[in-house]
Amino acid sequence: KFVSFAVQVADETKKANLQFSSFLGNSEKASKLVSDLQGFSRAKFLDTSEVLQSGKALLAFGESADNVVPVLSRIADIAAATGKDFSELSTIYGKARTSGVLYAEDINQLVDAGIPIIQEFANQLGVSNDQVKKLASEGKISFEELQLAFFNLTKEGSKFAGQAETNAETIGGAWKGL
Repeated sequence: KFVSFAVQVADETKKANLQFSSFLGNSEKASKLVSDLQGFSRAKFLDTSEVLQSGKALLAFGESADNVVPVLSRIADIAAATGKDFSELSTIYGKARTSGVLYAEDINQLVDAGIPIIQEFANQLGVSNDQVKKLASEGKISFEELQLAFFNLTKEGSKFAGQAETNAETIGGAWKGL
């Protein structure tokens, strides 16, 4: 079983390197990013395949290679704190990045995931929760506001800081990372 597992991991790594090379146009940069993502998945006890897939998705959505791991780290903390699926949250984030703005539907998805995004936007913009909803319905909340909100929710000392690591310390978190 160990040999089979080792071959599977080696094959997954080789495929990931080839796929990331096509996104980045540079095999050395791709290899480094794949290695960084694998290390990230081990540190956060996340499924490596899921992390690699989310990394590729973020690149496809236009995220720079240098920002992929920090962005996924924030997404992992928010997903761990709220129970929202890591891959789904990565996709929501990436789609918002591509469109450049958040609409009411996007915000509703985040609220439904248990993320206090309306309150965070209200704090950032200096408006009421109702005004945030109005701005969202008009497409006046930028992706940059979402980036800042995710940063604020996960920075040291904040509500969701270090949640992925905290979850990884549980038996279930450790088991999931295997």
